[in-house]
Amino acid sequence: MSELLVEAGANRNVVCAVGGIVENNVERVFDFTVAEDVVTNFLKGEPAVTGYDVHQGPWGQTGSYRTVYFGDQSAREQVNFIQRPFVFDYQLTDFSWELGDLCDLAVNQFLFRPVGPRTQVKFYYQFRARNAEAVQPLHEFATSTWLAWMTSYLDATKEALDKDPWS
Repeated sequence: MSELLVEAGANRNVVCAVGGIVENNVERVFDFTVAEDVVTNFLKGEPAVTGYDVHQGPWGQTGSYRTVYFGDQSAREQVNFIQRPFVFDYQLTDFSWELGDLCDLAVNQFLFRPVGPRTQVKFYYQFRARNAEAVQPLHEFATSTWLAWMTSYLDATKEALDKDPWS
């Protein structure tokens, strides 16, 4: 399930959402998602994450942050809130490429819910447009690029973790 929502009010937000069921337990899916190296080892969508430098950590704790590289471009990624195994919330700022002209903040939230031996994952990105003129191009970026990247994350997670939940 994928959807793209645009809030046209005063907040000027563009919200992307994907979700699905992973055939594994909630603790395993959460730990996989929060792992420091998952962005470089498993996320193959565009924009491809090519590396990162942790500046305050260890990664995966509230307040930890790092620089994430997308080729020769980068953004700051900071963990806002974590509640194992149900919530992982972080934000991206300081975009070094054209995305920084369109938005100044992208907040991500993963929600994990056990469904028997499986896990329901909901994955949201909320981009805050810099101004009203940036909403439409930001929406186009989210539609053409970011939503596909989010979907590739969910597909990679399912491929890595799906197993017979009854075994």
